[in-house]
Formats: sequence, structure tokens, C-alpha cells
Amino acid sequence: KDVVLVPVNEANHWSLAVICHLNAPHPPHNNGPAPCIMHLDSLDLHDRSRIRRYLSWFLQEAWNDRMVSYGRDPADFSRIPLFVPDHVPKQQNAWDCGVYLVRFAQDLVHELESAADAPNLCHFCPRPVSPQEIRQHRSSLLGTCRKLQADYTKFTRRALDQPLPPKDSGVGSSAASPPTPSSPSSSSTTANRKSGGKKVNKDRKKNER
Repeated sequence: KDVVLVPVNEANHWSLAVICHLNAPHPPHNNGPAPCIMHLDSLDLHDRSRIRRYLSWFLQEAWNDRMVSYGRDPADFSRIPLFVPDHVPKQQNAWDCGVYLVRFAQDLVHELESAADAPNLCHFCPRPVSPQEIRQHRSSLLGTCRKLQADYTKFTRRALDQPLPPKDSGVGSSAASPPTPSSPSSSSTTANRKSGGKKVNKDRKKNER
């Protein structure tokens, strides 16, 4: 990826960090674009030095883990610069930071899609935005979130309404077991007992006579 968007959340505030020109030569050739980090903060609240330190560590680990194994030369991101564009729009309240983050990302994507060649993002500048536009953008985002929530609710209800597969009623312990036939030895033993009893009775009658 040549551009990586990194939303940053800290102290109940959102800002946007952008890792730019990852595929550019490092160091750059002929004053061309070089890997850098851009930070867009609508309140100038986040610590940029800490963001640069964390992202440079992430880039170094990711590069060593993936790109070197693909035959790319090792790169040193410990000194990757972080810059802030001029005239970053500022929010007028304490709750629209997420809306500004989305707006910054949209402006950046528009810049990438509209450029004939790969633009040098080191010269990127977000478009100015009025409070009225931010309110409209907030309402649009809220409508999108509500629609996604409604679609998810319909999906889960549809999944719960699916009938369960029928259980096997004729197989299991409830099935009657066939009668066990009596063995020949047991039947002959019973017959012998009966015949033996008759013989004893005849002998008793003879003795009485």
C-alpha cells in the first residue's frame, strides 16, 4: 500500500495520521516523494512526536517482517518525518472530531483519485469547510449509521427466525427392542423338570398301594 490511513483516538478525541509514499524509494531519488507521516488534527490536541514514534516503530517491524522476505532491501524508518499541512480546518465545538476525521479522509481519497499521476502528498492541503457543511456531514453520517444498524437488526432477526432442523424421532433409546428368543437349553431344562415331576408323583402312588 502506498497510503495507510491511521485513525488516532486518545483522550476522547479523534485525529487522522496518514502514512504516505511507502512505495517511494528510500531515500528518495531526484527530489521525489519520500515516505512520511501526515497528521491532521482538528483541535491540535494529540502529541505528534509520540504518534511519529509509534508509527515509525510499526513501519520498521512490518517492513522487516514482510518486505525483506520478499527480496526488498532493508529500510530505516526511525527518522521518518511527520508534517502538518497548512490551514487544517478546526472544529468549533467539542464533539465533531470524528466528523472532521472522516472529512479529512474523503479529501485525501479525492486527491488521490483526481490526480493524473501519483500526487506528492507532502503538498496536500485539506479543503476548507464551513460549520454548516460539518452539520450536514454529521447528519449524513448519522443516517448511514442508523441504516446499517437497521440492516443488521433485520439480518439477525431473519437468522433467528430460521426453523431448527427436525430431530430424529425413530432412532434412539425410545425404539422398542425385539424380544429375545429363549435358548434351546433353557426350554429343554424346563421340559425335563416337568417330566421329572410327573414321574415322582407316579412313584408315590405306587408306594401308597
